Amino acid sequence: MTPFMPAKLAYKTFFYNACNTGIDYIENFKQGDFIYTSDSCYVHQGTKVFVQGVIEGKTTEQIMPLLNIPNVGGGDEGDVIYEFKSF
Repeated sequence: MTPFMPAKLAYKTFFYNACNTGIDYIENFKQGDFIYTSDSCYVHQGTKVFVQGVIEGKTTEQIMPLLNIPNVGGGDEGDVIYEFKSF
């Protein structure tokens, strides 16, 4: 028996929370919003902020500034660690 595999992976927002994910993976996820990192990141804090935003019904655009706060995303003031692309 062949295991059931969906014809197409479907998602509204894909949050790939690991260091430098945009460079390696953006061409693989061409649906919805793909949130990725462009540098090293603080994984635990970013996940917490993203999930909280989803629970509160925030859009990707509303969540992004919260992810790029220095003690959430990492880096210094004004650094953009998390980015997203809509497909």
